[in-house]
Amino acid sequence: MNEQQILLNKETLSTIKEKFFSGKAAFEKAELNHLYKQFEDELKSAIKNKAICKDAELTKSWLEIFIAVSEGYFAGPVMAAMDKEIYYDLGIYLLAEMEENSGSQITIFLSHEYLNLFRTSSLLKKIYDEKKWEELIYNLILKSNYNTNVLFNQRVRDYGGKPLFKVIKGSTFKEISWDDAKKNVDDYAHSFYSLIKDEGDDSVKIAFLLENSLRMPLLDLACLTYGMVNIMIPANSVTEHISFILNQTKSPLLILHDEKQLAKVKSIKNQLAHLKKVI
Repeated sequence: MNEQQILLNKETLSTIKEKFFSGKAAFEKAELNHLYKQFEDELKSAIKNKAICKDAELTKSWLEIFIAVSEGYFAGPVMAAMDKEIYYDLGIYLLAEMEENSGSQITIFLSHEYLNLFRTSSLLKKIYDEKKWEELIYNLILKSNYNTNVLFNQRVRDYGGKPLFKVIKGSTFKEISWDDAKKNVDDYAHSFYSLIKDEGDDSVKIAFLLENSLRMPLLDLACLTYGMVNIMIPANSVTEHISFILNQTKSPLLILHDEKQLAKVKSIKNQLAHLKKVI
């Protein structure tokens, strides 16, 4: 691809990106259909000419477009209009690029956005029972390290102020947004690291003995998104079960719900060889 073609592609992609960032309300139906077709045609051309992942600026533009599609609630209609074979070819292309170049950072980011759009029901309905996708998606997840931390932060970015949890109390309820959950998750994770900083073990393990509450999934997410092993002990566990789980997992830290659960642990503390801190 020569310099003139790259320049033209950059201008076209910039126009597409601006339109997606404008939001669906800014366009009539016919204009939206044209935008989706333009997006598909440019993507098909980029795959054919191997224009993605070769030029840093072009790749960045594609990454920004994919993010704009997700953030602007275009994902469903875009993937409904998308030729599934073009999207499959893009996945194969990204996988080959990561294998050939050991996965440049921007190619990995683009693969993450590819996987984020893959989950849309409009695409999944089209590829139902097509086995070839299974290996592709599996390998993309592994090669790009598409983990819980990436997935959670994508959802926070895309949904922000929308509710993640709804806590019901009698006839009233309180909503916890993705943004609020993110703040709690980060705070909990930093606290965990402060508590286990002297353990010197790469495999950080934290056990939980909690009643059902909002804190439980937030603490769980703190572990899952920050690479800690979370050990959930059922709240109705008897002391024998608690002792067995803690000794088997060798967790140095246990988070308790209340004095009732603390009493259970106190009664067996001499049996817990690995437990160092109880919160």
